Amino acid sequence: MDVRKLISEYFESAQLLQIITSINDQPWAATVFFAYDDDLNLYWISRTDRRHSQEINQNHNVAGVIVKYHTYSEKVRGIQLVGTAEELMGEEEEKCMQIYQKRYSFPRARVLNPSTEDENEKKVLYRLKPTYIVLFDEVNFPENPRQEFRP
Repeated sequence: MDVRKLISEYFESAQLLQIITSINDQPWAATVFFAYDDDLNLYWISRTDRRHSQEINQNHNVAGVIVKYHTYSEKVRGIQLVGTAEELMGEEEEKCMQIYQKRYSFPRARVLNPSTEDENEKKVLYRLKPTYIVLFDEVNFPENPRQEFRP
């Protein structure tokens, strides 16, 4: 089995990423809709006044979890990962926004330009570059479900 291919297929089948940040040894988790690219980078849009957004600006090291709903009797599949996250700007933001828009079909103006004048409600695009991914997959790897991958 090709672990990288299975990770990409799992990304395609899920929509929610739980992003974990930490400042001063105080972890925080937030759930966001995500898109991804061929290099397994993850993208999401958040307001700049959200705790996870503010913490990413101070500490780029993050963790993430992607899991789809299971019932207790089903075989488990899920992804845990670590990497670095950053706010995207300029040409890079424009290029990566196309990836996000392709997945969710939102007009860019609706996503990044809120109807209020409040600067705290500004929304930006973020990217998580994974450095280590664990695919836990009892379906494809029943004997050894923990599969590690480094992009």
